[in-house]
Order: sequence, then structure tokens, then C-alpha cells
Amino acid sequence: MNDKEITIYDIAEKLGLSSATVSRALNGGKGNKKATVDLVIETARKMGYRPNTIASSLRKKETKTVGLIVPRIDMHFHSMVISGVQDKAREYGYNLLISQSNEDVNIEAELVSTMFSSRVDGLMLSTTMFTSEIAVIESFNKQKNPFVFFDRVPQNYMGPVIEGDDYLGGYMATEHLILNGCKRIAHFSGPMGSNIYKNRLAGYKDALIKHNLPVDEEIIFEHILTKDSSLSASEQMFGLKKVPDALFASNDLSAIVAAQTAKAKGLAIPDDFAVVGYSNDPRTEIFVPAITSVDQAAYEMGHLVFQTLYQQMNSEESLILPRKQVVGVHLIERESSKRHK
Repeated sequence: MNDKEITIYDIAEKLGLSSATVSRALNGGKGNKKATVDLVIETARKMGYRPNTIASSLRKKETKTVGLIVPRIDMHFHSMVISGVQDKAREYGYNLLISQSNEDVNIEAELVSTMFSSRVDGLMLSTTMFTSEIAVIESFNKQKNPFVFFDRVPQNYMGPVIEGDDYLGGYMATEHLILNGCKRIAHFSGPMGSNIYKNRLAGYKDALIKHNLPVDEEIIFEHILTKDSSLSASEQMFGLKKVPDALFASNDLSAIVAAQTAKAKGLAIPDDFAVVGYSNDPRTEIFVPAITSVDQAAYEMGHLVFQTLYQQMNSEESLILPRKQVVGVHLIERESSKRHK
């Protein structure tokens, strides 16, 4: 078996043509007769020729490949963002490299370095919930490589960022519970170092204040929003002397865990304990009763993230991109929060 890599020189020798003619034929055919182009392409196919896209990219100083790093691919929000980015990238002729940091700042830094070494034309990043500074992108900034943060964004970063309206989401979720008769509303928050959880908490607090309800720090639980941490927070919440009558949770997993715990303790949802989550995970629809949640328009955010990166990659230096773009959110009302009046 001959596993020798076929080159344009092999094709040229077989056809008795110059390597320049073969190269032109394989790259659009400009300057060659159609019959010659067709012959070269057919011969290349039969000989098993594969274009060296890496070498071509290095010559052109672009790879037509962009990078995307998310905390966890298995999260519904991030999987939808990935779909939005990939569909828009393909529309513009770009390939997509996807990696996940697993909420680890060290892995995140390594991935950014790997993306840089892979010579991606640009990078999109949603940080871990523990990322507190922008040192992870230093290698990109030094070379002025296009870069976009989205969803989770380091504080004080002055480049392009795409965020959901997390303040409004927190406000709407809490006000919805208030308008459904809830008086003592708990909150499950992620770490305060993350912009999204800080903004959702601010919306929650302002909704309580507007409706003359107290902000009680005893029923605000900051944790990492995993199944185990949510179970622990739920046990703490239901162990209080004065148990809350509702919960606004900063993600759907923690909302579902809290609802399961409430049911196990004999509480009726929503009449004894109402629940609102965040992200509109498909699991919220199949839980009984279905969980009210804030939809983040993740797929649309993915489109905007790539389009913003594309503008950086293909615009003149004089083009000024908006530093911050905000994607709207809306509340999906389901049975977990609709009390029977």
C-alpha cells in the first residue's frame, strides 16, 4: 500500500502540466481553461490529493477557524450558544473549535493558550464562575487578536462583551413571585465574583424593595449551583424556623433540586412553596409541576457573539464596536409559580 502524500507536483507530472497550472486549477481555476480545470480536479480526486489547509492558512495569515471556550458543554444555556455560534460561523465560512473549562480557572488559562497556539482567527469566551481577572487573555491582547467575552464577563474588561439582561431577569422572576402572593422569597445565587449572579441578585433585591418586602440575608444562599450544593442549600432553607414560601434560583438545576426537596417534605408546589429558575432548561418542562424559568435567548446570543467577533476580524481599525451589548430575557410562566387564588 502506497501511503505517500500526493502533492500538486505529482498531479502536474502525471498530466504533463506545470505545478503553477495545477495550483491555479485547484484554487478556483483563474487563468486556466475550463477543460484543464476539470481535468486537474478529476485527476486530483482519483489520485487521492488532499489540500494542505494548514500551509495555505499560514500563507494567508488566517485559518478560517475560530475558538469558543465555555464552562461546561453539558449546560443547556452553553449548548444553545454553541449551536448559535456554529450555525452563524458556517454561514460565514468559518470552522469552530470548542473547548470547556469545567469551571477551572487553570484549565481555562491553558485552553486560551492552546487556542492562541492553534492560530485561531479569533476567540469567544464565557469564563468560569471563579474567574476574577483578565490575565487569561493576555497572549491574545498582546497580538491584538480578536476576542469577545460573553455571558460571564470579567469586571473592568474594556473590550467587546455580550451579556444577558441578568438584572432584569432577576427582577422579573422575583416580582412574578410577589404578584402571585409570595411574601418570603429565598434566593439561590452563584458566587458573587461572577457578573451574572451579582446582577441577578441585584434584580431580586430591587424587586423586593419596590414591593415593600424585606431583604433578608438569612434566606440568600450563595453556592456553586451544582446538584449537591443545591441539595445542601435546600436542606438549610427548609430547616429554618421560618421557612420561605418561594424561591428564585439562579439556575434551573438548583430550582429543580429545591422543588424535589420541598415535595419530599410534603409541601405542595406552588401553593406552599413556589419556584422560579433561570435558563429555561428543557428539564423544567417535564418536571411535575413544570418549573417557571427565565429564558436567555441563548441561540440568538450565539449569533450575536460570532457576528461581533467577525466584525473585529474583518473591519477597519477605525470601526468602533460597542463595548457592551445586552441580549433580552423573558419569563416563561409555568405551574411551579402560579398559585391558585
